[in-house]
Amino acid sequence: MSDYKGLFYMRYKLESKRTRNILRYDYYEMKNAQQDFNITMPEQFIWLNECLGWCAKSVDTLADRLSFREFKNDNFYINEIYNMNNPDLIFDSAILSALITSCSFIYISKGLNGYPVLQVIDGRNATGIIDPTTNMLTEGYAVLQRDSTGRPVTEA
Repeated sequence: MSDYKGLFYMRYKLESKRTRNILRYDYYEMKNAQQDFNITMPEQFIWLNECLGWCAKSVDTLADRLSFREFKNDNFYINEIYNMNNPDLIFDSAILSALITSCSFIYISKGLNGYPVLQVIDGRNATGIIDPTTNMLTEGYAVLQRDSTGRPVTEA
């Protein structure tokens, strides 16, 4: 139990990686403006905005090849929870998020009707520490909601 890093460490870890993960999403969404040195661009095309666009195509192609079927040895009825939610989108969103930010979490919470609800949280809003022996998450931190300035409102 003394190996836990604590809430302040997890907040720092998330914020230290957040800007890089936002940049990764900018690359994926082709919103990364490149600096123009006016070396190769003719003057009649100066108004064009350059960005790198091959990232989205490669990520989408790889994401389309990955599919989820079911949980094996399901002692906690996760397959039922998965089927009660939107199974067509949950893991597709989690896979895409994992390919972009190298980190993706599926958060299980209690819904308004009392049934479990699954929510995908990407690397911009969640982090954790994984035990190298068991590959299980030992500590996790997620921002479930942010205000208009980007500060966390709801944390888990």
